[in-house]
Amino acid sequence: MRRLTAIRFGITGVAAFAVPVVVCAESLGTAASSSVDVGNLLLQKAQYWHDHQEMDQAWQALAQAAHLSPDNPRVLQLQGLWAHEGGDSVAADAALQTLTRRFPDAPETQALQAALVHGHAQEIDVSGARDLAKAGETSAAAAAYRKLFPDGPPAAYAVEYYETMAGAVGYRDKGRLGLKQLVEKNPNNLDAQIAYAQVLTWRPATRLDGLQRLQKLAALSGLSASQSSAIDHAWSETLHWLAQTPESVPEYDAWLKVHPQDADVKSIREHAAVAEPESALLNRTQGYQALANDSVADADKYFSQAVTERPTDGDALGGLAGAYAARPYGGSQRSFGKSRAG
Repeated sequence: MRRLTAIRFGITGVAAFAVPVVVCAESLGTAASSSVDVGNLLLQKAQYWHDHQEMDQAWQALAQAAHLSPDNPRVLQLQGLWAHEGGDSVAADAALQTLTRRFPDAPETQALQAALVHGHAQEIDVSGARDLAKAGETSAAAAAYRKLFPDGPPAAYAVEYYETMAGAVGYRDKGRLGLKQLVEKNPNNLDAQIAYAQVLTWRPATRLDGLQRLQKLAALSGLSASQSSAIDHAWSETLHWLAQTPESVPEYDAWLKVHPQDADVKSIREHAAVAEPESALLNRTQGYQALANDSVADADKYFSQAVTERPTDGDALGGLAGAYAARPYGGSQRSFGKSRAG
């Protein structure tokens, strides 16, 4: 399936669109006022980098948080979880022991203990499901993910799980809803935002919404190379699904503003700019339907609107003449005859 070619597997993690806000190091350096919890900001930054598999930066931010907030049980919980993910059982057990000794009743202690006992999601082998999805075997990939996560995906695999579901027959609504919930829960999850926007473009009814989300995402600073590539791929692909009519010109212009050398989209835009408007086609079609149902007033209205939008539309002009001729006592012999017969 072509639309799954841009899925970003293995990267964690777009409903009203919430522009993601990344906690930046620059802002942290000036956040020393008493009204700002710098330790909490550092934890958010650490979690962000962890969710994007940038572990060097995640560990650096976590170390800074530990230095500023040594009594925060969340710091110890993350140290234990991430050590466990990295296969360092000694460090994970040490973090749990410290948590148990200092914060025996804290929810962070219980959560870390459960993770170490039952195994963390990162130990699950999802390579088979990913390979199937990359090969376009979407239904098989969706089945593989459901088998791996019968009770729903853990956070580390939620985006790829729901994005795959959204492309599989019978699970599309589930996948789309799952991504929507991820975005609502954490608007800062850029990968979830990208996946949700792309999934919305797959349906005509939500295509423009998805396209506009992609445009907003593309304008964000701090995107990784893979995120920028995924956004551009989905954005460009969606432009080729639009009806090539004047209504689509603003969407082509938005792309060309960022990619002015795209000759393909330039050509599509030129064709769309002089094509028949969708609204004119709709009005003309409704006009002939109304005329066929003897709804003369409606036919006159629709044809008039079509001619206003496209004065050279011969079919609309012909329909308007037919509507006039069908009016009672409209000046045509046919109308007069029909009136007398009634």
